[in-house]
Amino acid sequence: IMGFLDVLYTMKVPYESDRAVELADCIQEFISYHAIKASAELAKERKPYKTFQGSLWSQGVIPIDTVKTLETNRSVSDLNTSQSQNWSDVRELVKRGMRNSVVQAIAPTATIANIQNCFASIEPLYRNVYVKENLSGTFTVFNPYLVLDLKNLGLFTTDIVNQIKLADGSIQGVKEIPGDLKALYKTAFEFDAEWLIKCGGRRQKWIDQSQSLNIYVKNPKGSDLNRIYMSAWKQGLKSTYYLKSTAASSIEKSAIVGGRVDEKSKDKLEVKGSSCDLNSEECESCQ
Repeated sequence: IMGFLDVLYTMKVPYESDRAVELADCIQEFISYHAIKASAELAKERKPYKTFQGSLWSQGVIPIDTVKTLETNRSVSDLNTSQSQNWSDVRELVKRGMRNSVVQAIAPTATIANIQNCFASIEPLYRNVYVKENLSGTFTVFNPYLVLDLKNLGLFTTDIVNQIKLADGSIQGVKEIPGDLKALYKTAFEFDAEWLIKCGGRRQKWIDQSQSLNIYVKNPKGSDLNRIYMSAWKQGLKSTYYLKSTAASSIEKSAIVGGRVDEKSKDKLEVKGSSCDLNSEECESCQ
């Protein structure tokens, strides 16, 4: 499963939206329906897996049916159980046999998505500009959807490209770019990780195994992490994947104009960072 972000960009739906959550739900249900049905059909040809009898599959239980059990075990309520496919026929097929004991898990797909020329897995955008290396050399790569939208608006200019590069791929500070594009092309660290959890929670009800769901927090604090992971627990996720944050320090950039350093920024290259303040009530690193 990969290219979820391509779907959002094609449909002009920001990741940080209820519409994206609904799409995550709808798409995963469709995949789940056909994956489970295909395994049941294979069982007719090749027999069920050896320990099928006595399993939840043999009782006609599919992932969506376990939501109520999850609510009881985790002491949560009101998990979403909406569905659009007709599952009654599939349940009857499943009772007769499943070829696979587990059917679905969402993997990272970083390498094969690159080969397929789409965004990896269910991932949000890490940066609108990044550097890629392979045997042919080093390349600066722009988000192709953003490039197309900027070209359509006549905004793919040298000045705007340089502004985006200077901001490490963020377009939020480029005043010429309209607000709808800024919302659509927010990078992973520019919106609340809660939206990743919401999408993940709606997918999980259709998945019998789990999903590799990265969490992005720009400057993680203990209180933020507690909120995010408790939310993941309450929304029914079985697991998450890596927690990713930005670097603790960054190098101030200087502008190059005509082969020379711009006078406004030539004074120094300063490494910016923060030191530990033991008297700060906000610092949680030593707790």
